[in-house]
Amino acid sequence: RGWHTDTSYTEEPAMASLLYALETPSDGSGHTQFADTTAAHDALPHDMQRRIAGLKAEHIYEHDHEHFSPSDAQRKTLKGAIHPIVRTHPDTGQRALYLGPIMTKRVVGMEVAEGQALLDELHAHALAPAFVHTHEWRDGDLLIWDNRCTLHRALPYDDKTRIRHMHRTTVCGDRPV
Repeated sequence: RGWHTDTSYTEEPAMASLLYALETPSDGSGHTQFADTTAAHDALPHDMQRRIAGLKAEHIYEHDHEHFSPSDAQRKTLKGAIHPIVRTHPDTGQRALYLGPIMTKRVVGMEVAEGQALLDELHAHALAPAFVHTHEWRDGDLLIWDNRCTLHRALPYDDKTRIRHMHRTTVCGDRPV
């Protein structure tokens, strides 16, 4: 349930995702948060924007989800991908941070400690309250978001006693530039 953008670990990550709420927890839990990584990029100091321009990061899938753990054979097919830390939106031309604490493993060409410190700083900035919206689900809600400029995460809920039944569709994307 950590912050991520769908399928960033692939060469051509998802363009968009749709989530339709069939049934939501009756106690009001299990909401979804979204972070606007375009606004986060634009709010960075200019020296940081210059510092990260042209940098790339490796995105990998190596975590287990509470409802899905890939088999060893599946893990071998999830090789990961290298993407720019700053992605230019192909339709708007706007720049967005393209990273996420779960799947962004390292900054290419940087020492591990230096790269991790940079990623930690960028993640903390992108996930600041000013850039985050919480969607409070109701049955029948349909959300569509642009994975090219958004991070998201599900907030906790007790899946032993509460039902959160969603249908998800992911729209194919292109190689980030």
